[in-house]
Amino acid sequence: MTISYCKPEYNTFSEQPKVSVVIPVFMAEPYIERCCRSLFGQTLKELELIFIDDCTLDRSMEVVESVLADYPGRKSCVKILHNEKNMGVSHTRQRGVDAATGEYIAHCDPDDWVEPDAYEKLYAKAEQTGADIVICDYHVTSSPEPVKVSLPVGREALFDAIVFGKFDNYLWTRILRREFIQARGIKFHPAL
Repeated sequence: MTISYCKPEYNTFSEQPKVSVVIPVFMAEPYIERCCRSLFGQTLKELELIFIDDCTLDRSMEVVESVLADYPGRKSCVKILHNEKNMGVSHTRQRGVDAATGEYIAHCDPDDWVEPDAYEKLYAKAEQTGADIVICDYHVTSSPEPVKVSLPVGREALFDAIVFGKFDNYLWTRILRREFIQARGIKFHPAL
């Protein structure tokens, strides 16, 4: 298991990251460049980007490194971790969460991309409301209209909606306060 951190002389901020984004990487070469460019181009400067190579068999990690070279100001906020063997997406995501140092944690799949100000807006809403979780709308490639996330009102109704799958519960539509996750011992199931 190796961990490589980018050189500190590229540091563009000195405070704790506001948001850590976990990106598991396996066989993503055809689309990871777009993902990387959307992440490296974020308007939120206090961002930590954690790429975990799950022993991909293609050139995905080479693409990550190549695109990162186009964004020298982001080098200090990127962590690249390598699994010793293919562990699957749940283990890989958990490894990223464990390595995160941001106030909030987000997930981004390597075939996804985000609007340039996505994490800045999510963090601003979290700060404004004091929320532990902030959820956003999203687009799917098959439709030009965004999918509106509609949450039930009230703690019990929200809990039921989550447990019984009554709304889209995608990891990449939210940021979660890291402290909230840690205090509750929330972890990804390794067998999934």
